[in-house]
Amino acid sequence: MKINDKALDFTLLNQNGEEVTLSDYLGTEVVLFFYPKNFTPGCTAQVCSYRDNSKEFEKLNIKVIGISKDTVESHKKFESKYSLSFDTLADTTGEVIEKYGVNGLILSNRTTFILDKDHIITDIFEKTDPKTDSDRVLEVLRKKRA
Repeated sequence: MKINDKALDFTLLNQNGEEVTLSDYLGTEVVLFFYPKNFTPGCTAQVCSYRDNSKEFEKLNIKVIGISKDTVESHKKFESKYSLSFDTLADTTGEVIEKYGVNGLILSNRTTFILDKDHIITDIFEKTDPKTDSDRVLEVLRKKRA
């Protein structure tokens, strides 16, 4: 996937075992971030930074979705432990990770996509710093609105 591509639609299960389909959010900007694995230091820092900035994303009416190869059960434990306020999706087969071109040797690469209301990819951040990813994404989104 590259900038100006239409984001590929998908349906995955969230931390509650509910189906989440990307196209259900057409008309809403989406931040889609792929991360390698729940409960690792970098991924925990990244996911918690999105949690800590969740009110800012809500003010901008932006849907945040995290995706990893972890199971629904792992995502549920992760959500419960860190009080997450957004969906984390289980791509256990790696199909979506592969379609988005963020597959690493074993896990997904840490990559973030910003989708506009039509789900056109406007920005891609590859090999993001887990501690500053959500801050950088918010900065870009605020500049677009200025």
